[in-house]
Amino acid sequence: MTGSPHGRRSAYRSAGVDYDALDAGKRDALSEALQTSKLLALMGGRAIDESRGEPAFVFEFEGRALSFVVEGLGTKSIIARQVEEQLGINAFDNVAYDAVAAIVNDLCCVGALPLVVNAYFATGSAGWYEQPARHAGLLAGWREGCVDAGATWGGGESPTLPELIEPDELELAGSAVGVIPKGTSQRPCLTGASFTWRWSESFFMPTSTSTT
Repeated sequence: MTGSPHGRRSAYRSAGVDYDALDAGKRDALSEALQTSKLLALMGGRAIDESRGEPAFVFEFEGRALSFVVEGLGTKSIIARQVEEQLGINAFDNVAYDAVAAIVNDLCCVGALPLVVNAYFATGSAGWYEQPARHAGLLAGWREGCVDAGATWGGGESPTLPELIEPDELELAGSAVGVIPKGTSQRPCLTGASFTWRWSESFFMPTSTSTT
């Protein structure tokens, strides 16, 4: 989508997404989350709080820099259902693959290589699985995405949520853990509003930048 940020927000608002309210909620969640950072230190780790608000959270443990992310696919599974109904084409393998790609992409944004990906397949009715081809496509697409990403599919959750999700709909999401390589010769940086990260010789470290 092109145009000004204001125009994009107006388009989202017309679709029922109020980013002003969402952003306020995210800031509140971030404030609460920051209060838990010290708990990781009790286990010998360190939360990289500068990574909060970025595509994936970065933390250190036993000399390694790791990253964690949770990501949802959005409404693409609705499109897959409509394609199936209107064209008779099973596209659930494509949206499952896309979900894995979206999750892994968030890890890549902070320089992490994916290690393990978990799946979240939520349906409005157990009847969603009564069409074997659709179910098989979903699983095959998720597995293929993991293989191409070089990540192990660790497991996941597949709840049935009547009254929260329509009976014929599927909600796709997932989580992943990645590792930021040691000793890399590359030094990519990720710049935010008031900080820059760079890979050191041993692990990913934030380096402060002036905001004055």
